[in-house]
Amino acid sequence: MQGGKIMSRVYTTYDLEKYPKVEDIKTYIFECIDDYDDCYDVDELHDALFNVDYYLVGNDECIDFLGDEWWEIQQCTIVYMVDELGYDEPSMYKIISDVEKLVNMYTYLVGGELLRHYFTPHTDKYDTTRENDE
Repeated sequence: MQGGKIMSRVYTTYDLEKYPKVEDIKTYIFECIDDYDDCYDVDELHDALFNVDYYLVGNDECIDFLGDEWWEIQQCTIVYMVDELGYDEPSMYKIISDVEKLVNMYTYLVGGELLRHYFTPHTDKYDTTRENDE
């Protein structure tokens, strides 16, 4: 933060591959997708993968996940929480000060972007072959 204001958004959907740990999150989606055949749209699938079930549980696993990219993951999460979800700063700090909550909020936001990017509306199926050529 600079001057008490949250940094402006750094990434867009078009920069999806630049997000930290995006390949790990993509692999998780590909490995779990068949377990959620009862999800009928991308929002329901997103909720099931990243809200009902958490990506990681336990501080040690979350600290390992963050690794050297802790700062960047934290900044992306702060921007998302404030700009997209409307969190106020005290509520946001409760989440980002807990590594487990930070990791799961971050994977929720990146997982949602990945699902929206790879979801094929005309078939309502997840297209794992789609490339970001747009």
